[in-house]
Amino acid sequence: MKTLIYILLFLLPASSSLAQGITLQEMPFEEALRRAGEQGKLLFIDFYTGWCMPCAEMARRLETGKAAADFFSPRFVTVKFDLEHGEGKVLRDRFGITGIPTYLICAPDGTELYRRVGALPLDLFIEKMATGADPANAIRALEEAYDAGTMSNERVMDYLNILIEGGHVERSVEVAARLLAGLTDEEKCSPRYWPAFKDRHVTPAASPNFIFMMDHLERFRENVPAGEIDRKIEENFYPLNGFLVGHEVEGGLPLLDALDGIIHAYDLPGKARLAAAAALSRVLLAGDVAGIVALLERDLPDGTIPLWQCEKALELVATRGDDSSRQRLARLGERLLDVADAPVGKERVRRAFQVFM
Repeated sequence: MKTLIYILLFLLPASSSLAQGITLQEMPFEEALRRAGEQGKLLFIDFYTGWCMPCAEMARRLETGKAAADFFSPRFVTVKFDLEHGEGKVLRDRFGITGIPTYLICAPDGTELYRRVGALPLDLFIEKMATGADPANAIRALEEAYDAGTMSNERVMDYLNILIEGGHVERSVEVAARLLAGLTDEEKCSPRYWPAFKDRHVTPAASPNFIFMMDHLERFRENVPAGEIDRKIEENFYPLNGFLVGHEVEGGLPLLDALDGIIHAYDLPGKARLAAAAALSRVLLAGDVAGIVALLERDLPDGTIPLWQCEKALELVATRGDDSSRQRLARLGERLLDVADAPVGKERVRRAFQVFM
């Protein structure tokens, strides 16, 4: 028994030392505001849900990171609210919270000063919160200065970054359109304005901003890390995944036509794969069983299109195909089994083609 006590005493300091960060307290919103006012601090709010893994990971970083304690403790009263329970549901509607995790900085009178949607590494998160805590960056003050037309283009970009980070979609699209319209082509290609092209709402798939980016891709690549450029290009073809899994994609066939045109007009990373995805999307939308079978026979064996993107196509042939189509896919399944190079790969092929074999 004594040995167990000694072990526990030995372990206690080590485990308690892990909790070096901040405490995200649970208390009524009005009480949190009162404490912030009395202590001369701002209010930091973590809006989360119980099932959100990024929420939990970000909370862990805040609650265990010494850097979090060093930054937040002198400046903020820190609280958290579950968006699906109690007062969290009320605050969700009050502040218009639409994404998780969402982090708010509020003045002691309840005025929103800054908002951030999404998790980040702790050092970058603290950097963003420092920006948000600066009175010069308060969202209402920036909004008033923008509406008054007193901002430089550089300052408008600061405002746009804050809008994008806070998930203010409609306002960010509006501000970006006005900002970009007043820039030269060279300015648009500079690193300063890249966040406007990087954002999925400001520069969605097949939009004029995306076409401009593709037309000036060489200049963008000179100014922006290649990985960011390639990720943005890949992101703007994500709607193809929606077509391939049978979702109703906003934009429908006209969007597919536009994406297909971009694929064929530009030298894109993964061009063959994207072209195959667009072609399969088209025959899927048309319900063209013969076209589906032909494309699967052409693009699956050499990996031009991955098997996981073909599940809806296989399902359509299984339910609507004739005996000839099903027999062709049975033979295709056998070919894929012959070239599968690992047990896991073979099992995936068997599951995908079992209805035909």
